[in-house]
Amino acid sequence: MLNHCDTRRMPDTFTINPYRGCEFGCSYCYARYTHEFMGLDGSQFERKIFLKLQGARVLLRSLDPGKIAGRNIAIGTATDPYQPAEARFFLTRQMLEVFAQARNLSLSITTKSSLVKRDIPLFRKIARNNQLQVNISLISLDEKFLADLEPKASRPQARLAALKEITEAGIRAGIFMMPILPGITDSAEDLESVVCAARRNGAHYLSSNILFLRESARKPFYEFLRRKRPDLHRRYCRSYGIRSCMPSDYQRRITTLVRALKEKYGFDRESPPVKTPEPYQPEMWNLWKPEQIGVD
Repeated sequence: MLNHCDTRRMPDTFTINPYRGCEFGCSYCYARYTHEFMGLDGSQFERKIFLKLQGARVLLRSLDPGKIAGRNIAIGTATDPYQPAEARFFLTRQMLEVFAQARNLSLSITTKSSLVKRDIPLFRKIARNNQLQVNISLISLDEKFLADLEPKASRPQARLAALKEITEAGIRAGIFMMPILPGITDSAEDLESVVCAARRNGAHYLSSNILFLRESARKPFYEFLRRKRPDLHRRYCRSYGIRSCMPSDYQRRITTLVRALKEKYGFDRESPPVKTPEPYQPEMWNLWKPEQIGVD
């Protein structure tokens, strides 16, 4: 339930995913390979969703303040914690109820669903004693385009409205402009439209990343290109080849462009670091009981 990750992009971080699989069905999703762990093909990633029904109980038992003090806990790194199933099963909410009783943790939540605003009261409760930030994923304001690329994700304006409600409630939140799609959403005009909308709707920060194209995502994403942008299919095959990332010269150009836009709209160059929590103090932790977190 609580997995340790120590990569360049997420150094010394614990990750939580209340679901396996994601109904949003984003064509570029790198996490499709996780279904292979269940003996399934990645094509079933958005059709066969596994529910971690005992997730809050397991989290309650496995939280060790001595081990996680001073480290980040990221919710929603492989599947969206507010995908449609959450409206029915409340698994993410149950886990947040566990964290609402904790102190001195560093938490982040990443989603592209407007359902996230449902938990604003809970976010405020968590933020009283912990560091919390909510990341809204948004790569374009083109509603029709996103409906094809991210079939069941919330509309861009709904995500921005959720961002505004969250920040107005006093919660630290911002935009994750990830992934930037070469030749599709990487023009100066397209990027600026997202950066401007983020600022207009109260974002405290904006972070970006260029498409990371894992092998498991190539087939659905290339099928998307053949249907919607056949002119780019060959270019992607040539640019990515057998790599997962675009060439370094392209990455430098886009990074420079995004940095200039962030400066123009008053964002810091990098997403501000989450303040390190105070050292672990045992008296700050309660011994919680399962019935306290609403788990049946």
